[in-house]
Formats: sequence, structure tokens, C-alpha cells
Amino acid sequence: MIVVADTGPINYLLQLNLIDLLPSTYKRVVIPAAVRNELSDPSAPLAVRHWIENPPDWVEVAYGIPLDHTLPGHLGAGEREALTYALSTGIDIALDDQQARIVARRRGLKPTGTLRILTQAAIDYNIDLRETLTQLARLGFYITPALIEEVLTLANSPTP
Repeated sequence: MIVVADTGPINYLLQLNLIDLLPSTYKRVVIPAAVRNELSDPSAPLAVRHWIENPPDWVEVAYGIPLDHTLPGHLGAGEREALTYALSTGIDIALDDQQARIVARRRGLKPTGTLRILTQAAIDYNIDLRETLTQLARLGFYITPALIEEVLTLANSPTP
């Protein structure tokens, strides 16, 4: 399975030292050039910038994506390129931004994000999800206590 990823999931999984969850779930991860630029921006965490300098073999950077100009202008460059790529190829998309996820759903995509990746990891690899979500919140990921409890409940009662 292949996924196109926006900056958020990669950024957070790297900072949580859980980036290896991506190749465990997806054979290949495509990141648009705009996402690569965001990950290498001087304001990005040092670990993120170091990782993107020499990404692993399972990451493919896609250059020259012709933007879908019907996408809302308020979305970031990485989100727009990731959405354009997913829409034009039909592959899965990983992004966290709520507005981008709404656009993805309206366009027929089924976006995944950091929380779903972590929830599945709790089921498959028995990671300490409560502690991981606490760390994620410390990194600036917006998550309410109610959503934390919802995610923990989901992880403890996986569907067959």
C-alpha cells in the first residue's frame, strides 16, 4: 500500500521516535516537494530537518505536481500538493489539518492521520498509547481530553 503524506504526520512521528510505523503500514510513502520544503524549513525541529536531508528508501519525494487549482487557497502548500497527488493517483492520504481533512472527504478521499496511525500501532505493536498521546500534546498537537479518551477506547476495542 502507498500513501501520500503531508507534513504533520511525518513531523509528529519523527518527534515521537515512531517514524518506523509508516513503513510498517505502507510499502512506500510519497511526500510532495512542498512537504519536503516544510520539513527542511529552519523553523522545523532539528531531528526533522536531519531526517529529511537523507530520507529512508521507503520515502519518495514527488516533484512537479501540477496543482489542482480548485482546492481552497487557505490550505498550506504541502496540504494542497498532497491532496492534488492523492486525487490524481487515487492513493491514500495522511494529513492532520482539520480543514484539509474536510476537503479530502468532500473529494472522496478517506484521510488518515497521526492519531489513526498511533491507534493502529497500539493495537498492532502494543505501544503505550496514553503516554504517546501525552507526548504528542506536549509537541503542540491539539488534542482534547475527550478525544484522548475516545482514541484510547477505540484502541482497546478494535473491530474485527
